[in-house]
Amino acid sequence: DLNKLEAELKKTNSEIELQTNKWNVLSKNLNGIGSSFSKVGDKLTDVGKSMSLKVTAPILAAGTAATKTAIDWESAFAGVKKTVDGTEEDFRKLSNGIREMSKQLPSSASDIAAVAESAGQLGIQKENILGFTKVIIDLGNSTNLTGEQGASSLAKFANITGMAQENFDRLGSTIVALGNNSATTEADIVSMAM
Repeated sequence: DLNKLEAELKKTNSEIELQTNKWNVLSKNLNGIGSSFSKVGDKLTDVGKSMSLKVTAPILAAGTAATKTAIDWESAFAGVKKTVDGTEEDFRKLSNGIREMSKQLPSSASDIAAVAESAGQLGIQKENILGFTKVIIDLGNSTNLTGEQGASSLAKFANITGMAQENFDRLGSTIVALGNNSATTEADIVSMAM
């Protein structure tokens, strides 16, 4: 019985040793895998940082710029509302017209709204504000007659001469034609006309 018990003990010890070795091997393998996962994790962290710098930061900057542009637009258009008597429908048409103009002309919607605000201050009728504004922006982009100075001069000229406000485009074209065909500038022509 003792020999049998001794044989069983040897067998059990061999089995324990075998199992222990398997656990040791598994442990070593898991340590190796753990190191690999750690390296992969470090690389993913680096990728994440890189993505933050290269993707998230520009998206955040674009969002900030868009917000600033929207605030600038709201502020500029508030000036138009302040100087023009109109209904919400009138303001919607003006807003859409100004934004559409900014897509066609080399001026921002805020800059165009500033001219429209001046038009309201100068007494330009609301149905003629967009036409007047386009003429002033075009003159500012192609001549030395710019912004508020040009708007003020043309509005005063139209008022003094009794010119119909829907003819600002014709007045602007005439001033440009004279400037192109004379030895003078458009600002000087308007100044002399006044």
